[in-house]
Amino acid sequence: MDSVQFFSNAGISIINIFLIFCIALSVRQSRKQLSILIIIVAYFIFTPFKSGFQISRDFYISKKTLHEIKIVLNGIDNVVGAYLKSPNEYISVSHKQPIAYPIGEYLILINPMYASVDLSILNVSPETNPIDKEREKIMLNYSVFYHCVKRQKEQNTFKSIEESQLDFIKEYKIRYLITSKNVTLPSNLQDKIQKEIIIEEAQEKFYLLKE
Repeated sequence: MDSVQFFSNAGISIINIFLIFCIALSVRQSRKQLSILIIIVAYFIFTPFKSGFQISRDFYISKKTLHEIKIVLNGIDNVVGAYLKSPNEYISVSHKQPIAYPIGEYLILINPMYASVDLSILNVSPETNPIDKEREKIMLNYSVFYHCVKRQKEQNTFKSIEESQLDFIKEYKIRYLITSKNVTLPSNLQDKIQKEIIIEEAQEKFYLLKE
């Protein structure tokens, strides 16, 4: 769990508990004030859940959509999938850390073994700041797809990022792909689509890929 996840998951709750404690100490024992305290406490109790919904997109998905995805996934054996994000979602160099900022987190609600590989990380412009360039090298070392492309370049088989994405899907027998809603699939990947599920709650699309 990184610092961002800790704050979103635990930090907000801790802050709310502290605020509730302070309010409780400051309220005198009267029925009117006690009613006000109950309302305030109720607000702070539900605030973490609301924040969790905003930060953890897996909680946004409806049971109906999740069930639809589950039916699709039940027909495949490979738990490893792939995902594509738009370049503007890589807000800073730290967002190039594929483990910390994936999409499709809701799949763990179906099976905790499901994991997706970031295939869009090399669509982002390289960092220019010397410090960020060093940090970028560290982040890319976590990327399975980066090492796949690196191997292709060493073997003189690299053609383009789009071709490498397709090569990766074929080599590792990837059967599902998740994208941010505003991502346009390359034409070579569009030919692989067998079924599309739009996940409005998470602003994502889920694709079943052909074998």
